[in-house]
Amino acid sequence: MIPSERPGPRGLLIALAALLLGLAVPGVAHAAPPANDEFDLAAPIRALPFRTTLSTTEATRAEDDPYDCAHAGHTLWFNYLPPVDALVEVSTLGSDHDTVVAAYSGKRGSLAHLGCNDDFGGGQQSQLSFRVKAGEVYHFVVGAPGTPGVLDLAVTEWREPANDDFADAEPISTLPHRMEADASVATSEWGEPGSACEIWNQTVWYAYRPTETRPVTLKQRSYAHMAVYTGTSLPDLKPLTCATYDASTTFQAVAGQTYYVQLSPYYASHSKIEVDLVVAPSPAAAFEHDAPDPSLFDEITFRDASHDPGGTEIAALAWDFGDGATATGAEVRHRYAADGDYTARLTASTADGRAGTATKTIPVRTHDVGISGFAVPSSAVAGTSKPVTVTVANHRYDEAVRVTLYRSTPKGYVEVGSATQWLPKSAGRTSFPFRYTFTPDDGALGKVAFKAVVALEAGRDGYPSDNEVVAVPTRVSPAPAGRAVA
Repeated sequence: MIPSERPGPRGLLIALAALLLGLAVPGVAHAAPPANDEFDLAAPIRALPFRTTLSTTEATRAEDDPYDCAHAGHTLWFNYLPPVDALVEVSTLGSDHDTVVAAYSGKRGSLAHLGCNDDFGGGQQSQLSFRVKAGEVYHFVVGAPGTPGVLDLAVTEWREPANDDFADAEPISTLPHRMEADASVATSEWGEPGSACEIWNQTVWYAYRPTETRPVTLKQRSYAHMAVYTGTSLPDLKPLTCATYDASTTFQAVAGQTYYVQLSPYYASHSKIEVDLVVAPSPAAAFEHDAPDPSLFDEITFRDASHDPGGTEIAALAWDFGDGATATGAEVRHRYAADGDYTARLTASTADGRAGTATKTIPVRTHDVGISGFAVPSSAVAGTSKPVTVTVANHRYDEAVRVTLYRSTPKGYVEVGSATQWLPKSAGRTSFPFRYTFTPDDGALGKVAFKAVVALEAGRDGYPSDNEVVAVPTRVSPAPAGRAVA
């Protein structure tokens, strides 16, 4: 119950003035100030939530009313005796006029200011939040600094979470378990540790005692600070691991040992916390490699791309290339000795013994065609036509092969022509016949060089070094006088 206080001199004077005014003007009704017009007559609030509508038109201001946010000439007083510690919010957002709200503790003449608000959110009404302790009387005053009107007053409270203190840590018995809390009114008690990841406030606590030894993970579903401790009381807590923002963290939970989880919102404006405590997942093994169509001539580079969703480091990487060869490390190289389909496997392991595996099929195909012969005339006369033959060797796969013939000019090589043939691997060697008519320019230069280039119509040649040949230049004589040159 809120302690009652006897009306002060101002209250008695108000009552006497109202009585005399009524007697002075018989038959005329005169509005009296509201019952809670002064501090000593404050209206008690018995329980929350509380809401009332009052007129401030006849409200007055006492000479000793405190002045904090703004001068208010029409004030009304309220008292509240909270049964529990909580966060209380006083709001006049439904009022039709400009208001001011202030909160105090203590007695008249020695009030302790707790907070005040004028023009909340850019409007003319007010909203104020302040913490209260059970058993202590709190006073708050609502005033109209301008024209009075109808006051719409609402008082609500938010109580601290049940697991706000370490001693009241919420037990976790089975996994997976989702830890959900609204930390908007959570507190940080005296002696509470701050983790290596962040300075803590607005914390809630959980206690986990596993029945079997295994790695477990704290997995973020919101933005939060997280820390794990061992110990039995705040003074002897020992930090085990922590994470912040959107990171997860994993620790080895030993059967029979109690682990205390401390959570706090990352953003003060987003107080909702959601964190899952789960059996630690396996590492997500992954890798990449170059040479998308490797051959026997390629040394393939394999690169690790693994990560641990549990938030720890990958401690070991083991490679198996599928041909009996193995390696370790984040980047390795390997060359296969024969064509075929090989299963390359990477095993990524963490220090706590978890492991994940990734595999890829590596198709090794060595396509290799090459120029094994290039027959060109040793000499010619301008205006004459002679054969040029390119011989291509193929012993691996049936291939569609294109040969292009070029001739030299003072400015470089120009194409003479090209031919495409299907070369079965059983064919061994295949000839590509061309014919070239020597020009007067060739005769004027006295020579011409031929170049042959072979290429696969599909796929990549694993050994391209023998795919291009330049022949010894052919000596070319000018056409005899009087002979027509085509």
